[in-house]
Amino acid sequence: MNRPTFEEIMELRDQALSNAKSHGFHDCNHSNEHYKCLILSELMESVEADRHDRHANLGGFYESEATHPDFIERFGGYIKDTVEDELADTVIRFLDLCGLRGGFVGKIDWDNICRLEFNGMTFTETAWVIACTLCGPFDPDVLLGVFFVWADHLGFDLMEHIRLKMEYNRTREPLHGKKY
Repeated sequence: MNRPTFEEIMELRDQALSNAKSHGFHDCNHSNEHYKCLILSELMESVEADRHDRHANLGGFYESEATHPDFIERFGGYIKDTVEDELADTVIRFLDLCGLRGGFVGKIDWDNICRLEFNGMTFTETAWVIACTLCGPFDPDVLLGVFFVWADHLGFDLMEHIRLKMEYNRTREPLHGKKY
């Protein structure tokens, strides 16, 4: 499993917050519930991607770089709107909220989190557990760790997808073309 270091987590958190600010997501002082709802919306987009069996093709993405050097075009063709892409979005929004509120220690107890079992749980059941956790009091370190363990269970490198999605997000218009 790709376990991000404390430094990598803090860097991702700071990048997520900086990008969200530069794209207007923090021009208004919204509540934690507002931001949690946006996190949940990304999680539900991952459910929809799973329902349609849409998965990223990182091999195709990287292999086509020589013939199709345009990052945005390749991202759109091989990664955008897939389970991996939407879970990366979920974590980016989560990191943004942690950065905005000054929370998040970034010291994940991997030994305890890696004991989580997703075997026997459907994608939607796991998403539901995460949604319920997000809606109540929770430990940000534990929840972030859960995302990485889940991605490992699903068989993909969440860090790589977060990095690619952040690169893509930097190219987008303010508020990513949305109202909020």
